[in-house]
Amino acid sequence: MEKQINLNLARKWRPQTFDTVIGQDIPIRMLKNSLYLNKFFPVYLFAGQRGCGKTTTARIFAAAVNCLNLLAFQQDPQQAMPCLTCSSCVAMANGNHPDFIEIDAASHTGVDNVRSIIESSSYMPLSGQKKVYLIDEAHMLSKAAFNAFLKLLEEPPKTVMFLLATTETQKIPITVLSRCFQLIFPAIAHEELKTLLLTMCEKEQIEIEPAAVDLLLQETDGSARDAINLLERVRFSGEVISEALVLTVLGKISNRELITLMTHLVNQAPQELISYFNEINSQVRAPAALWDGLINLCRTLLWVKYGVNTLPQAYHSVETEVKVLAAICSRNRLHAILTFLWEQEAIFNRTNKKQLFLETVLLQLCEQTNIADLSELLGSLPSNRGNSGSGTTALAKSKTVVSLPPAAESLTAPIETVAPTSVLEAVRYVQPQVVTETSGTDMRWHAFVALSSELQDQLLVSIFKQASLVSHTEGAPTVLISLSSDSPFFKSNIESATALWLPMLKQCFKGATGLTYQAPSASSVKTPFPRQPIASAAAPFLNREAPATEYNAPQLYQKRESGDFLVIKDAQEWPTASLLLTTFSGKIKKVANS
Repeated sequence: MEKQINLNLARKWRPQTFDTVIGQDIPIRMLKNSLYLNKFFPVYLFAGQRGCGKTTTARIFAAAVNCLNLLAFQQDPQQAMPCLTCSSCVAMANGNHPDFIEIDAASHTGVDNVRSIIESSSYMPLSGQKKVYLIDEAHMLSKAAFNAFLKLLEEPPKTVMFLLATTETQKIPITVLSRCFQLIFPAIAHEELKTLLLTMCEKEQIEIEPAAVDLLLQETDGSARDAINLLERVRFSGEVISEALVLTVLGKISNRELITLMTHLVNQAPQELISYFNEINSQVRAPAALWDGLINLCRTLLWVKYGVNTLPQAYHSVETEVKVLAAICSRNRLHAILTFLWEQEAIFNRTNKKQLFLETVLLQLCEQTNIADLSELLGSLPSNRGNSGSGTTALAKSKTVVSLPPAAESLTAPIETVAPTSVLEAVRYVQPQVVTETSGTDMRWHAFVALSSELQDQLLVSIFKQASLVSHTEGAPTVLISLSSDSPFFKSNIESATALWLPMLKQCFKGATGLTYQAPSASSVKTPFPRQPIASAAAPFLNREAPATEYNAPQLYQKRESGDFLVIKDAQEWPTASLLLTTFSGKIKKVANS
């Protein structure tokens, strides 16, 4: 009993039977069924993250295999297993069972250690029915050791069983994995860990607030051992474990403080940001914890923006504040903040002045200009407000700022302006580097081109980008445009994809139901590369004709086969080929019929 008192909590509360293992229902059920049916696999692999019960479960299974009451369990599976009372279970508890050998592969990595296992495995068990080898951190074995192990793992003696435990399954050779019965141990659920800690605190007479337990569990990633060790760490910091005490020990700020900091950042208020950063006593906070907190908060805000109703466990107590903050951020702005944090994380991890660097990053994010989606801007226009949601109406009433895309190499100074009241201003926000002072109709065409750039048909996108608007009267059914080439090929591509671009056209041109075309003027026709002799060493191999007076005149081409290429003379005889050569520069290659 004296030994138990001196143990730390993680060892003192280590499970001794299958029924006391939490959060691993499926692996436990598989092992108990194996015991009940008396069917055993020669090699078991216990895989999963740290502190989730792999090694503990392997020891329980090894004790159950040699338990003297195994036959009684097979007749009545409701009783606890192992029994903990027979001589075999007592020997396992004391660590002196002759048929249980535990090896730490991290310190016994060589092939010589494996050879000693191979040699000793040939002996019969002394007291139990199986000789059990538990190899912990099995992924640490060398390649030569694994190769020496292969034959024994495939055909071990009937009285030998191997239990391998690892946190890194990917480092186990596939030849070994194929010989194992794999048991996967997932992270333990939040509620099960919380129940365990509250029960433990009650029996150990530790006073703790439920909110403090939730905060502790946020740091453990589903690891029971980490949760218990962290609890023992904070229990010596005060008589009562409160949320504020846990935050102080961990060097973190609360979610409410983080939301306030993020609000100053989004509102682009650098003075308030710096003042609040100093007010929360950032010098005693862990910079890495604040960095991770910003990333997790941005992730949660994106969940809200994309309509996710169930927020992460850590934000349940501040759900209202999170939704209010999400209402003043655009999705693109949040993506831009996350992108910038990811790009700067490598520098943050290397620098010694993490606190100063973090303050600089926050100021840069504060100066980062706001980004609104084109759909949000168009939805805020007077003609579309009837169909838009409350979010776009609120956007139209507020001020917004403009920025480069999230992948921009540097952050620009904010450009403040009022919310757009027309498509002209909307496009001006989205493409300030392209739009110039032109008519409102032209701006509507630019808006249409911007929307159509999201189409999957890149040829169609290219045709629209090269076209120009001729005229459109408000309410007229068609929009008159001029293509870069008066080509049937271009027109047929546009007409075949009407269902794709027509909704975008209606969104930008009120009353429009289609497009009509005007032949391009001579000054606007884009002439392909001139057919002139090329003065180079490669010229004899190009098989080009003499220069033509006009490129867009297929009748001037000589009908002649030269090498692998076909040259067209008569446009009526070769209509398709002539159309292609008129529209695109290049040659037509002959392909033999199969």
